Amino acid sequence: MKTKCVFFLGMIISFFLSACDNTGANRNREGITHLAYQETENGKWGFVTTEGKIVVQPTFQGMPTSVTDDMFFVPRQNGTYELHNINEPEKIIDVNYTSVGAFYGGLAPVIKQGENISYINKQGEKVFELPNEIIQASSFQDGLAVVINEDDQFGFINMQGKIIIPLQYRFASPHQRGYALVMNDKKDIYYINKKGEKVYTITDANGENEDYIGNTFEIWINGIYENLVPYVTSEGTWGVKNINGQILVQANDEYKLTFITEKGYPIFVTNQGFGIMNKNGEIVIKDKYERITYCNGNFFIAKQGNEYTLLSMNETKLIPQTFTQISSINENCIYGIYNGKSILLNKDCKILGEYSMLSYKISMWAQRY
Repeated sequence: MKTKCVFFLGMIISFFLSACDNTGANRNREGITHLAYQETENGKWGFVTTEGKIVVQPTFQGMPTSVTDDMFFVPRQNGTYELHNINEPEKIIDVNYTSVGAFYGGLAPVIKQGENISYINKQGEKVFELPNEIIQASSFQDGLAVVINEDDQFGFINMQGKIIIPLQYRFASPHQRGYALVMNDKKDIYYINKKGEKVYTITDANGENEDYIGNTFEIWINGIYENLVPYVTSEGTWGVKNINGQILVQANDEYKLTFITEKGYPIFVTNQGFGIMNKNGEIVIKDKYERITYCNGNFFIAKQGNEYTLLSMNETKLIPQTFTQISSINENCIYGIYNGKSILLNKDCKILGEYSMLSYKISMWAQRY
């Protein structure tokens, strides 16, 4: 049983760290305003807004991070980072950062060689420094940041660097839309609010459904949309509840997986395929697609074969192109790859631009190695 517990915890933390740092699946891209782009393969990098306007011509040799809060970092040849403001993009504000997180709320977590983690403002000035036992710290979201100590205990600080929720969890995700996902020493997994109060339990110490939770943990890490959450029973059947625990969609043998997307549209999976429900739990798109990755109530992204398509809720193609890769960056824009080119689309699925490469890279963590 102990071996199973350790394996389960390792799997959860692996999902957690990849989801928080790998923007391919994470919703921490909501604050991105500019994306790095290349005009030619192996060329220099410039910036385009999420509305498709080029504001910085290819200038940087290394691939910059995406812009949040007007700020971005650029890697140097020696492996460190330099800090820039998109309003004066060629001006270097500060240098020699060995690990960086994105700016949110005017602050970013950073590390310089031989120093503790600190948070800086847009002028590159140190606002506060964390104690030596803190080895990882996240960007701020909802006014709070996650910190992790040498004993792998997770907690939360406020924007003044004060510990608001003690380092008492085996892991904790950053707050999104008012809630964070945590697991305690007993393996209870639940959401807390910004006060640290438990608001919704996913699994408790009985661990009856822990295998299903561990294998699909990213679903819960992505947070709560429109107060809706998926739930899974000990038999591995899935349904949908609201944050108060009231059942919207009763779990049954038909549903092999459910997850909530932007604007609160549940996506469900059966033996036949992927489908979509509305906020009342009524099926609006039948379970006939090989995969559905996104829905906002106006359109959805579906995969058939090796291609992804943008479809209206009436299931008509919004544009003729199909994509080998596609992802919603935030509610304003979409990124796709078509014929080997990076494509930027707006929220109405209109193509804004085509590039040799487009990057929405963003890191939410500064960590000491």
